[in-house]
Amino acid sequence: MNKLNELAIDARKQAGLTQLALAEKLGCSKNLVSVYERSTPMGWAMFVNWVAACGMDFEIGIKPKNDE
Repeated sequence: MNKLNELAIDARKQAGLTQLALAEKLGCSKNLVSVYERSTPMGWAMFVNWVAACGMDFEIGIKPKNDE
């Protein structure tokens, strides 16, 4: 699992969606949603679709590595 997976899970939970409800919005099976939440690394395309299906938006930012 990668950071995109973690953010996607947070988006689903914040939206108050079950895995089944999200699967219906994405047009896939609940099992596929479960697989992404448990183990399969998520790519950008899936992440963007997932977040949109949750009714969420995201921002990408850049900051210095040693920002203390």
